[in-house]
Amino acid sequence: MAIGLFRNIVQLVGTEPIDGKEEHNSHPNEQPTRVQCPKARLLILQWLLRLRADRDHKVYGVNELDNEVLPMARLIYRAERSRTDDLNAERGDKGLPSELAERRRKRAETKGTNDLRPHRALERDRGREGASRDPTREPRARGHTEALSASASRSRSRPPVSPRTKFSIPRPQEILWCLPEFPGIEWEKHAMRPSPAMATFASVSGEDGTFWLHVDYYVQTLCDVLENEKDWEVVSYLLCHLPLQLANKHFFCGPKTKIQIRRLVLVICNAINDDKLHSNQEYPLPPSLPQVNVQALLYHTLTVLISYHRIFDTDIGESDQTARSIKADIVEVIFRGLARDEVTNKPCLEALSLAVYELPEQVAKFTAEIIEKLSRIMSNPNMAVHILEVLVVIGYTPKLYSGSFREEEYRRVFGVALQYIQHHYRPDAKTLRTTDGRESYALAQHVLNTAFFVIYLWFLSIKLEERHRYVPFITKQLLIANSRKDSIEPSSEVCFDWLARYAYSNADPKAAPSFLYRSVVAPSAGAFNVNRSWDELQKHEMENASIIKAWKLGNSIVTISTMKKPPGWIRIVSRRPSGLTELVCRVENWPHVGPGDFAPDLVSMPVTMLASRPEVVVDGDGDESLDVDEDYLNTLISNIVEQSDVIQDIQKPDPISGYVWSGVAPSQRRKEVMLDPAYIALLLSAYPAGMVTRPSRFPDYNALKDTLRVIDFTPVIDTHKVGVLYVAPGQTTEAEILHNRHGSPAYTRFLAELGRIIKPSNQLEIYTGGLRPETHGEFAYAWWDDMSQIIYHVATIMPNIKNCLYKKQEIGNDGVKIVWNDGGTPFKFDMIPSEFTQINVVVEPHSIGARGAFSDNRHENEFFKVTLQTAPSLPRITPIGDFKIISAEKLSMALRHFTLLASLFCRTWAMTGQDGPNTVPLETPWQQRLKYIRNSERKLPAKPEDNDQDQNASLVNREASRDFTIAY
Repeated sequence: MAIGLFRNIVQLVGTEPIDGKEEHNSHPNEQPTRVQCPKARLLILQWLLRLRADRDHKVYGVNELDNEVLPMARLIYRAERSRTDDLNAERGDKGLPSELAERRRKRAETKGTNDLRPHRALERDRGREGASRDPTREPRARGHTEALSASASRSRSRPPVSPRTKFSIPRPQEILWCLPEFPGIEWEKHAMRPSPAMATFASVSGEDGTFWLHVDYYVQTLCDVLENEKDWEVVSYLLCHLPLQLANKHFFCGPKTKIQIRRLVLVICNAINDDKLHSNQEYPLPPSLPQVNVQALLYHTLTVLISYHRIFDTDIGESDQTARSIKADIVEVIFRGLARDEVTNKPCLEALSLAVYELPEQVAKFTAEIIEKLSRIMSNPNMAVHILEVLVVIGYTPKLYSGSFREEEYRRVFGVALQYIQHHYRPDAKTLRTTDGRESYALAQHVLNTAFFVIYLWFLSIKLEERHRYVPFITKQLLIANSRKDSIEPSSEVCFDWLARYAYSNADPKAAPSFLYRSVVAPSAGAFNVNRSWDELQKHEMENASIIKAWKLGNSIVTISTMKKPPGWIRIVSRRPSGLTELVCRVENWPHVGPGDFAPDLVSMPVTMLASRPEVVVDGDGDESLDVDEDYLNTLISNIVEQSDVIQDIQKPDPISGYVWSGVAPSQRRKEVMLDPAYIALLLSAYPAGMVTRPSRFPDYNALKDTLRVIDFTPVIDTHKVGVLYVAPGQTTEAEILHNRHGSPAYTRFLAELGRIIKPSNQLEIYTGGLRPETHGEFAYAWWDDMSQIIYHVATIMPNIKNCLYKKQEIGNDGVKIVWNDGGTPFKFDMIPSEFTQINVVVEPHSIGARGAFSDNRHENEFFKVTLQTAPSLPRITPIGDFKIISAEKLSMALRHFTLLASLFCRTWAMTGQDGPNTVPLETPWQQRLKYIRNSERKLPAKPEDNDQDQNASLVNREASRDFTIAY
């Protein structure tokens, strides 16, 4: 009986066929009967669109939806009743004579007094007005006093009208719904709990006593409404609420429903391509409601339908081409919507970002066209952040373009980023407008930083042997961007330095201490120690350094040191804004002295052989460890050094007597060999051509130590901290959440793919975000590449020490948090109170579960709902939008990218003044390193003034260009 009642209710909200077409019906014995009253149809839709299903497909209802529907309702101006009142007045006034329009405006001004009447009288008057404006009737002509029907003219509330009219206009449609909805659907408490007997899908096991609703018939009816419905009130209500119901994927399970979902996708795509929703309407939409706003609602629905892509796969007996066509249609409709309007660009860009993860094969076919479209719509600076976010997401997925992109496509990507850089460098472009209309300085700085990030990301995706071809294009455009300035912007200088680093190499941005470093450079330092200070390491290096000299070469500081033991070894360190390069090598011109000769070199050969040995995994934690014992190696090297000291007692050779080391050519000098660092620096220079712009040598290396310390403490890549929290079923307080030491199976799988497990106690070059083993546990999750490092402060792997005090200290200070919410209730933004929290990315099941969150059923945990929570003062960042449905397979990768973008903005927000009265430009770690290097010029000797009056100036210049002792 309940199933039959459900079918009858669905029939009432159906639509009548248009153009003489018969309505598709899977049950030919049933004749669809549509209710004529639009208010009744809206009330039925209110009930139907609030139906949900849990993980067991059991049906229940939800009450309050206004907050979730609000973003969609705002697109069509249904967010506030005052706005709908204006639209109602606008609908009636458009095209009317001035006298009638004035009378309507006067009635609208006094309409507020009617709200003071008793509720019953208010409903009665509204019913009369609705009856006189029945949208199912044919529109009537209107004159300067509103021509009415004969029956209506006899009403006491309206005077009779003269039949003589000079104007004929269509009757405007009354606005019947807006937010907040009144009256709303109020479910009984038992109806809000999953039904034990009613489901939306009969599982394979077939539970006894369970009946299932014909959801396929319901989806079929929705398709008919979207295809044929003429009443905009019904269509608009459906489009605003349908995405939320589609997000509950367990409500739409079943083979028959699967067929109708496929049809729904095609209906949405056709409605966008052919603009059917706008053209089907019987009554004119208000002029202030653009067509693109209606299409934006369709894009929101299509974005949710991307999560159904698995049901588009080929079934047995089906054509594979059909399944591929549906997925391709989705991607094509999305990227073709980019050129329409700003209102549709944002949902299209968000949908495109999701399709990169869920439909990569289809996106790959259109990647070149997508980039071309982005280059066309980049003229709007307010869309910059969304366009750049899409480029970041695509850039992190090289399989979409690797091998298929031509030089033209890569230049187009760089051109988009460079266009925004040029725009930002303009004096009148210091702020950008947010979605809520505010001018934000932090957002403009974030766009500038992200534009450079796009250049770096895509440049690294190019094959190494082809990168140099793009350097002239990028350099020229950056110089054009700086053409109006007296000096090059620090962000551009850093970009030039970065290009020089990666145009010919994929080397790491900073060298990690190696076995060669501990054996040759600082043999007294011993094993690795994370807590060892910079000054202590410098002391060990100085103990074995014979001579150290430093030069300033452009935007770099180069130090060269020669080693005491073993002889002939040198260390070259180049500190640049974009990184640190270190070379430890042996000068082959130094004689190879074996045992039996004076000053034999017993260290070089074993050290070189051991330093180049392969690394293997020797423990179960996945750490790459040495394949020999570290203590044994240190002891071996120490013994060799001691033996070489004993052999030094052999009598020195007399250089005049013609002593020659055994096994070497006589050309090698018969003397004690010495080496100064300037010897290497001069070899690497362009002497004498380079003497015009010769380097400047620091006269006192010890005075430079403070500068080198600050440079080395500044990271060579961006570092980020992201908190990760798990909310177990029923938990609603901070104490309960922080005390969790484990999570659900789905949460555990998510963590495993989010990053790599590290030990903060032995990580010298990985940013640990303040983690200490004694207070935060032995392990942590981290992710890094050549540009960014993210340390994840995971609450469930930290020990509960001092009532979780240390957990709260670290996670509370993280501006971005990932919240895995299995609690069953919405996660509140301030549930973990902290003044530093700016953005929460909440992950939760798209359906509630009767068996709890710890079920390991892959069908129950194959997709998750991701929502974005931001502080009130922040703009909307990341492609998450209002919410996204993401598969478990792609969830870790997507959230890694989204939280990286969020963390980039949060850092910009904090460092630029939070859009307060005192704003400062963003200074990245690379720009800080550049500043410190430039400030080191204060420790250089004063440059001699040019004497143009000197008659021997040409001779002096020639002499200065040859006298390398001035610089070296």
